[in-house]
Amino acid sequence: MNEDSINQKAENQGSNAGGDTGYRTKDEQGFEKPRRPIAKIIVPILVVAVIFGIWAYKNLPLGSATGEEELSEFALDATEDFDLEQILSYGLPVMIDFGADYCAPCREMEPILEKVNKDYRGRAVIKFVDVQKNLQAAGEFGIRVVPTQFFFDSKGQPYVYHEGFLPEEEIVRILEEIGVE
Repeated sequence: MNEDSINQKAENQGSNAGGDTGYRTKDEQGFEKPRRPIAKIIVPILVVAVIFGIWAYKNLPLGSATGEEELSEFALDATEDFDLEQILSYGLPVMIDFGADYCAPCREMEPILEKVNKDYRGRAVIKFVDVQKNLQAAGEFGIRVVPTQFFFDSKGQPYVYHEGFLPEEEIVRILEEIGVE
């Protein structure tokens, strides 16, 4: 063996010693350059981006992505800041639902109340008060059964109250009776 073939064999073994065979190519001058496995970089990034997008869509509140802030006078939950005089001062028909977390019919009404609150925002005030967390409000209204709904007309006068589950159709009917358009 001549010296050139030994050097070339050593160079070949040295370039393969790193274990990166198949990741290098030769350019026009014969120099080795690493291949860039673009697919091995971009595909995982796209997968992570899609997974994050799905998670964000399912877990972020609707208004937060658009920058839409919910006005406190039309916020559904009034457990912490329940003030009947302020609620009636808006000059709109009002529905107040008294319920509790342990109550199955109350939990069934939750999506109905959210929908009615959204559909009638600006035309009626829909509120929910958790009687376990606000015993004072429950006492003022003499709540005996949950859920219990109280309706007031736009002048702040009591219209009707109902004890038990109230379907969406009945809520809408009562709101229309007291002047919601």
